[in-house]
Amino acid sequence: MPTEPELIIRPADTDAELELILKMCDSWIKEDISYGIIPDKIDELKRQDCFLAYYRGEAAGYMVCEYGVTKKKNSFRDEGDRFYEITELYVLPEFRSRAIGRAMFGLAEEKAKKEGIEHIFITTSTKDYRRVLEFYVDRCGMSFWSATLDKKLKPRGC
Repeated sequence: MPTEPELIIRPADTDAELELILKMCDSWIKEDISYGIIPDKIDELKRQDCFLAYYRGEAAGYMVCEYGVTKKKNSFRDEGDRFYEITELYVLPEFRSRAIGRAMFGLAEEKAKKEGIEHIFITTSTKDYRRVLEFYVDRCGMSFWSATLDKKLKPRGC
């Protein structure tokens, strides 16, 4: 008798599945590992490609992606280049270090390739940039192109 694979990643199409993504997004916010995460809304998720990852039958993470076109030439893409942007990729803490994030990233790569898209794009607001760079650059093969750094200044005389 065939056994079910440990990891299944599938599109999140129903309202119940999108609600599950909202619940995991809340977990991400409470975990406080990223700056400025804005909670998703179902109507926004319905306009994007949403995926749920299940590990041994339990919801373990999600990914949200969307197609885009480069509007203005920049240092790494020409105007008009199509790309597939991963807007969110989250794995619940208890399921990390099981290659779930890498598998979701791989799914985004395959989806983009099937559409003839040559670029995957992601912006991250993580508080642990070393870990995120190790994941996306070392494990997923992305190139590091830019960084936005910020320092909040204290007012004088305080």
